[in-house]
Amino acid sequence: MNQVRRSAAESAVQNCSTPTHPVSATSRATLFDNGDFAYFADVTPVCEPVGGYCLKISSRLNSAKDADAEQVHFKACLDSHGLKALAHLITVGTEQGHGK
Repeated sequence: MNQVRRSAAESAVQNCSTPTHPVSATSRATLFDNGDFAYFADVTPVCEPVGGYCLKISSRLNSAKDADAEQVHFKACLDSHGLKALAHLITVGTEQGHGK
């Protein structure tokens, strides 16, 4: 699995910002954290496709040799329609509950 550092992702965002297509920083949500192991979801605006986003799911193990290293489990660049479709799928799936 790939290890990434947050600063590399942030610098990539800065490299593709232009006056006509400004790109902002990454939004991050902690999906799970038990104090030693954590899952994260990041959404970062990307240059291509214009108006698109990179969705990344990663984890970090604080007791690892390099506690700052993250393991990337999933990464996809989506347009806003694809990202909204994923959000809708998650909303519908969780509203249905278990076994309904």
